[in-house]
Amino acid sequence: MIAAQAVHRDSGRVSGFQKRIASAGSSTFASFVLSCSLFLAPVFSLRAPAQDPSQLQNPLQNSFQNPLKDQFQDLSSRAATARDEGNVALAIDLYGQAVTLKAGWAEGWFYLGLLQYSSDRFAGAIDAFDHFLALEPNAAPAWALRGLCRFETGAYDDALADLEQGMKRGAADEPHNAGIIRSHYAQLLTRAGRFEDAIAQYQFLGAQHIDNPDLRLGLALAGTWDTALPADVPAPSREMLESIGGAGSTYLAGESDEADAAFQQVFARYPATAAPHLFYGNLLYSHGSALAIDQLRQGLAIEPDNAYARTLLALALIAAGRYSEARPEAEKAVLATPHLEMADVALGRALIETGTIEAGTGAHAPEKIEKGKIETGSETEAGKTPAAHSQPLNQSPNQSPVTALSETSDDTRAFALLQRVVQQDPNNLEAHFALAALYSRVGSRDDEYRERMLCLQLERQDQAGKQAGK
Repeated sequence: MIAAQAVHRDSGRVSGFQKRIASAGSSTFASFVLSCSLFLAPVFSLRAPAQDPSQLQNPLQNSFQNPLKDQFQDLSSRAATARDEGNVALAIDLYGQAVTLKAGWAEGWFYLGLLQYSSDRFAGAIDAFDHFLALEPNAAPAWALRGLCRFETGAYDDALADLEQGMKRGAADEPHNAGIIRSHYAQLLTRAGRFEDAIAQYQFLGAQHIDNPDLRLGLALAGTWDTALPADVPAPSREMLESIGGAGSTYLAGESDEADAAFQQVFARYPATAAPHLFYGNLLYSHGSALAIDQLRQGLAIEPDNAYARTLLALALIAAGRYSEARPEAEKAVLATPHLEMADVALGRALIETGTIEAGTGAHAPEKIEKGKIETGSETEAGKTPAAHSQPLNQSPNQSPVTALSETSDDTRAFALLQRVVQQDPNNLEAHFALAALYSRVGSRDDEYRERMLCLQLERQDQAGKQAGK
């Protein structure tokens, strides 16, 4: 098994790596290296090269015939010794020389990348992990480590992709690694606008009793739909966000009374600030509480142009069955941010619940129903249907034609909004659920059944994904 006990000995320097480890709730560089090495030990042991029988018969002769092999063995042995003794600079130099001689040495590339990452030499570390992953593409820690390096270089999209690959392969399963991997992953999810996924990561960290000001700040950003990275938050805003992040952490831990008291203190301290109300409203809504409506309205009274909050208010009103109140809120959200998926879904659902099917009849006129398409109108305002064209229904090539909707204004608007969402995000559960409701409303049973079956499939996938992310 590969030993991994490299420790920074230079007491006069606190590396960026040490700061990152501490801020994420991890312990030491040694424990981080050790956990990665233990994870990869089976990979390295399987790569031990078989000895040539001729070398066993005449090792002296072969040592003269293959001086490069002796040089490699010397370099690799000295590199491991330097690493174990904490001489990181020397270890990096020796590992670099060794992989130059033997480019297929996976273990060398891994330690070269890891040690460079620990020394804030991110470009070199990325290059080393590139080589390592080309040899060992399923090595979860290397995906995560390259993602962390890319985060530090500002390549945030690539960093998110790497960390997701690492997470899928179990890189965060080791407790020593969970803090630093999940905290960076949560920041990148927030930056990408995947706020619910980010909050789930912060909730996981809280359940592991990993808590510090940066994590509280990150949770507050995700909970208020702010895509900024914690490092970019200006100093005057940090204290307030850390306060509501702490209250939010308490709520996510299941301590609702204590959380409410904490939020009330924040409200009193920052009476003219919307973020505390919006974050609390977000948390209440996500846990099915009708109390979210009041909090969101208080926040919107201070910050009326927040499209995310306006959308969530509409969804909370829909959940409470208050559809006529939800519709104008959803209309405002779509006008403010025309391509916000959750706003399109909210307005689509509100239109379905408040619109009329066919004035004076309560049913569709047969001549207004066609196969496989819906004739859209010519309105072009935000939230309206695009320019006139025949829009195909969302069906797979193997499906038979489905019955289209009528041409009433609310139906076509709702359909166009929901279709726009599923075209951009085919796995949007809320959009498919709304489409099922729309098809049910207009009596298109085959289409309704297809959408409901798809909803069940997406729910199973979502549950499986949540389990995998734990």
